[in-house]
Amino acid sequence: MMVSVAILTMSGATLWLTRAQSSEGLNLWGGGLLVYALALPVLTLRPMIPVNFSIIVGNSLFSLSIGLMLWGYYRFLERRPNLWLTLGPVFLTAICMWLFLDRLGMRVMLNGLIAGTQTLVLAAIMYRHRQLTPGHGYQLLLCGCLMSTLICYARFLAVFSGAVSSPTSDGAQLLQTVSFIGALSAAMLDAVGFIGMIKERADARNRTLAMFDELTGIANRRAIRDEFARRSSEARRHRRSLSVLMIDIDHFKEVNDTYGHPAGDRVLKTVAHLIGSRLRAQDALGRYGGEEFLVVLPNTPQEAGALLAEDLCQCIAATPIDLGDGISIHISASIGVAGVPLNDTKHSEDIIRASDDALYRAKKLGRNRVEEGIL
Repeated sequence: MMVSVAILTMSGATLWLTRAQSSEGLNLWGGGLLVYALALPVLTLRPMIPVNFSIIVGNSLFSLSIGLMLWGYYRFLERRPNLWLTLGPVFLTAICMWLFLDRLGMRVMLNGLIAGTQTLVLAAIMYRHRQLTPGHGYQLLLCGCLMSTLICYARFLAVFSGAVSSPTSDGAQLLQTVSFIGALSAAMLDAVGFIGMIKERADARNRTLAMFDELTGIANRRAIRDEFARRSSEARRHRRSLSVLMIDIDHFKEVNDTYGHPAGDRVLKTVAHLIGSRLRAQDALGRYGGEEFLVVLPNTPQEAGALLAEDLCQCIAATPIDLGDGISIHISASIGVAGVPLNDTKHSEDIIRASDDALYRAKKLGRNRVEEGIL
C-alpha cells in the first residue's frame, strides 16, 4: 500500500503538470502511473476482494499501465502508436491469468514474461529513437525501463528455476519485497526521466527561437552578430580575409502599405531564400533588422564580396514575387559591402559600420545598387 500511495502521488503530480502546458504524452504517462497505482492494491488486497477478480484485473491493469506509458512515448515522438504493442499484451495477460487461475507458478512466470517483454520493447523503441531524445531525461527513462525488465524477468526465472517453490517461502517473500521496491524505484526513474525529456525538448525549442528568425527561418540579429564576432575573431587569429554584406530591401514600406503585411512577409521570405541559395556552406546569413539582412563571408576579400553583391542585386531585381490572387511584383535591394584584407586587425564593429555606411550611400545614390565601404 505504501508503494501504491507513492506511485499514486507521482501520477497525480504528473497529471497536474499537464494542466499548465501541452502534455506531449505526459497525460498518458501519468495515466499509466495511475493505473499502476490502482493495480497494486487490487493485487495485494486479495483476502478482502474476490480472488479471481484480483488475479485477472490486477495483472491486466499492470500490463495496461505499461501500454499507456508506451502510448505516451509514441505521443512524445509525435508518431502514431502501435496498438498491437500497446494494448495487445493487456488482453494476452487477461487470457493467461484466466487460463491459469489455479496455478500460481504459471501466473507468475507468464506475467513476468509478458510485462518484462513490454518494458523491453519500450526500451528498444527508445534506443532506436535516441537521436530524437538525447539528454539526461532519456538516460533516466531508459534505466527505469531496463530495471523493470530485469525485475519482471527475475520473477520469471525465480519460479522457472525452482528457486521459489511456494508463495509462503522465504524466497517468495524476498522476491515480492525486491519486486515492489524495485518497481517503485523504476517508476520514479521513469516519471522523472519522461518529465526531463519534455523539459529538455522545451529548452531546445527555446534556444531555437532565441537564435532564429521565426518568419524567414534564418538567424536573427543576435545570432548573426554572434556568428560574425566568431568569424571575425577567427579571421584575425588566422590572418584571413573577411567580408560582410549589408542588404536592405528597397521601398519595403510601400509594399506593406499597398499590399498588406502578409505580402511584406512573403517578400522577406523570398529575399531570404534568394540570398541563401547563392551562399556557400561556410557563409552565414541573418536578418539584421526589419528588412535588412547581414551576410558574413569568411575567407573572402572585399572585391569578391562585391561581385557576389552585384549578383544578388541582379537576382533579386529579376525575380518576380508571387503575392497570391494573381498579383506578382518586382522588388530591388541595395547592398553595402565591407571587408578586411589579410593580416588586418580592424575591430569587428568597424566592418559592420563600414558596410552600413556603404548601404546608406547606395540608398542615397538611387537604390538597386552596390556600394563598397572604406575602412
